Amino acid sequence: DLLEEVAARDDVVLVHGFGPQTDRAAEELGIEQRRVRSPSGVTSRFTDEGVLDALRAGASAVSRALAQGLQAHRAQVEPMGLEVPLFWARAKPALRHVTEDGRVLLLRGNRSGVVEDVITAPVVDTLARGRTPLVTPLAMDGQGPVSVDADRAAAALAGALGARALVLLTDVAGYLADPQDPGSRIDRLEAREIHDLLGEGATGGMVRKLVACREALEAGTPRAWLGNGLARPPLARVLTGEATEVVL
Repeated sequence: DLLEEVAARDDVVLVHGFGPQTDRAAEELGIEQRRVRSPSGVTSRFTDEGVLDALRAGASAVSRALAQGLQAHRAQVEPMGLEVPLFWARAKPALRHVTEDGRVLLLRGNRSGVVEDVITAPVVDTLARGRTPLVTPLAMDGQGPVSVDADRAAAALAGALGARALVLLTDVAGYLADPQDPGSRIDRLEAREIHDLLGEGATGGMVRKLVACREALEAGTPRAWLGNGLARPPLARVLTGEATEVVL
């Protein structure tokens, strides 16, 4: 449903994640993965050189599948960001990891980081030619590839493009006050409240999505929504208010 909506529009840049596909690729390649829990309670993948190979394999698989899906709906699609990354990032060479017994360890050799700059020209040119940009959010720094969070990369791209809105899609209706209650969606959330929500129903991927919404707004994007990608049709439902809108 989402791909059908995107194919029918001329104003959408589609940015995709590839977490589960990376896990599958790592298993197939025999690459061991480690999870890191930050002092704030957010769990993420520790990215070393081996995991970067799995990331590329997972990203490539998702990009191909989405491109084929868009083409099936007669969209003119332009995959980008896989071979020539659009994002420049600052890697965090060492990460703090909180163990189950409360000890804080410093793990070195990390190749994940945060986006610092976005190359927008290929995206702008693709839109101008009436094609749909399909963006793989891989990044680079002076040392090579860097893994970045897809939602936060999308937020950085939205700000750099001057987009009218950022729409993040997940498997729930938005931010839920009670994660076990699908009917507890908060329709409107102020960005300043996000820090206070850590550990109160906002964990893991939800934290990163809320932070991405805030960062998009701070970068000048007028509106940021978090909605249900499994709704039918998902984009239309979000744009008519069936989602959580994050506001400054």
